[in-house]
Amino acid sequence: MELSLSRALGCSLLLACANVLVLSRSTIDNEQPNYHLPFDCGTVAEKRSNNLLSFALEQLSKRVDSLESSLRAKTEKTSGSLEKTVAFYAGNSHATIFIAPDGTVVLDTAFTNVGNGYDTTTGVFTAPVSGLYDLQAMFMQHEWAGKDIYAWIKIEERSVAEGVADNRGESWDLASIRAIVHVSSGQKVTLASSTNDVYNFYGGPYTTFSGFLIKAD
Repeated sequence: MELSLSRALGCSLLLACANVLVLSRSTIDNEQPNYHLPFDCGTVAEKRSNNLLSFALEQLSKRVDSLESSLRAKTEKTSGSLEKTVAFYAGNSHATIFIAPDGTVVLDTAFTNVGNGYDTTTGVFTAPVSGLYDLQAMFMQHEWAGKDIYAWIKIEERSVAEGVADNRGESWDLASIRAIVHVSSGQKVTLASSTNDVYNFYGGPYTTFSGFLIKAD
């Protein structure tokens, strides 16, 4: 649409220029002297008009090409930005949450998975793009857990945020953790815990893991 508008603008400018040159030629023809000259004033004026029109057409054509190139570059830049959108938001379809042997909290439902980075079978988010990420997790302790539960967000084996839902009063305690960190393409990010008891975490919408790309490298 923008390219079509630029062409239409260019054509309008060309027509306006042509009209001006035609009027100029008409004025020159009407103002020719009555005495005889060894050359045809009309022919000279016509050549001048043609040269001016050719020059104007050439300049306007270059201008239209420049506008088209600029619009094309902006469109490609916007498309590239859209392709780098990454976001995931995972929760569990039922109250019981599976804890992998290595401590990874596996959430089986991806409500959002732009970029397809989160794997619901392993609980691992693999960054498809390098950049600055916002990573968050929320987890709830079962009332009958009988102990505090700890969880943290890991990038590979490095912990970047930690939290605890305690057992005081045998309540349904809720904790949340967050990290804004750089993640390289291909690195694995997980929500992990030191417990392997599936009944310590309460699932459904009460334990979630999410993240999104703030800015790509």
